[in-house]
Amino acid sequence: MKDVQQVREAYRIGIRFNDKKTIKRYRYLLHMGEKVFPAYEAILSDPKATPDEIGMLFLLLGYVEADRRPFLKHALAKLADPDRAVRVNAVISIKEFGGTAAEASPVVALLSDGSKHAVYQAANTLVAIGGPNEVVAMDVWLRGISHRDEAELRQHVEKCRDELKKRLDDAKDPKKRSQLRHRCWKHLTGTGEEAVFEVDRAVRELSACGAETVPFLKDLLQPVPVDTQKHLDQLVADLDSDSFERRETASRELSRGIVAEAVLEKALANRPSLEVRKRLKAILKDFPKWREKNPELLRQVHAVWVLQQIGTPEARALLQKLADGAPSAALTQKAKDALQSLDRIKSEEKRGEKK
Repeated sequence: MKDVQQVREAYRIGIRFNDKKTIKRYRYLLHMGEKVFPAYEAILSDPKATPDEIGMLFLLLGYVEADRRPFLKHALAKLADPDRAVRVNAVISIKEFGGTAAEASPVVALLSDGSKHAVYQAANTLVAIGGPNEVVAMDVWLRGISHRDEAELRQHVEKCRDELKKRLDDAKDPKKRSQLRHRCWKHLTGTGEEAVFEVDRAVRELSACGAETVPFLKDLLQPVPVDTQKHLDQLVADLDSDSFERRETASRELSRGIVAEAVLEKALANRPSLEVRKRLKAILKDFPKWREKNPELLRQVHAVWVLQQIGTPEARALLQKLADGAPSAALTQKAKDALQSLDRIKSEEKRGEKK
């Protein structure tokens, strides 16, 4: 309940103001990722949730670097919401949460929405998740639009239809699929607001080609060698070194995110010396900034996200291999978190089947 109240308060402040305190709260929620997913689930399941809360929650989830498939059901349900902003955010979220052609039918229905913005975003989403049937659906919609005041919207839907046709044609060409995988791998290092969409698209494209993506990533991803554990432990220990240079080096390396955040939090909880406590607090305060400092680790973490979304036995096997790396390494912990998330989703699906 405390998490739900904190999340709701962050949204209320965000709706009223645009200040540093609000931005700090949003960054905190993004950094927490899946840890606050139960709070998001509670809000989206609450019939008394306001349109502003729902819309801003979908907006926030669009930036979370974690498997958001559990929220697809909420996004699909909100396509029929009477509030236009909620419908628009919902259709955008279906694309961002990993929707596939199986979820395209209600998106196609949104093409008949009275809001031009909703139609515009529905076409964008169909490009990402659609199949041959969605190409036909956009053709049908285009044949029914002839008014001059709809010219700009018609042009956009035509562009989306043609892009979807090209994507489907490219998917039949092994050479083009290989080029796409390499291009997506390059884009997994993106940081900052402008790169979010590139990363999201790269994750979506790689996830959609699961059968070919897993062996592709298997050649590129390696677990952090277990014999580096001593080095990782030494970095934490060096925060209390007699040498100022070693303390500074350790702080700089740890701020790059190579050691899991949970390990640093545990070290802080063990009541270290004042020097170590100050350094650990400073590192943890700015920990989200490791993304800019370590693009290669960021790419690996995004690749873990891809494997989590694919979720096949082959993907799980690769995740397990990464999870068997050096225990304190961030990549190892991310792989373990992905496996736990997959297990949780599987358990929830089983409970749903029993009901």
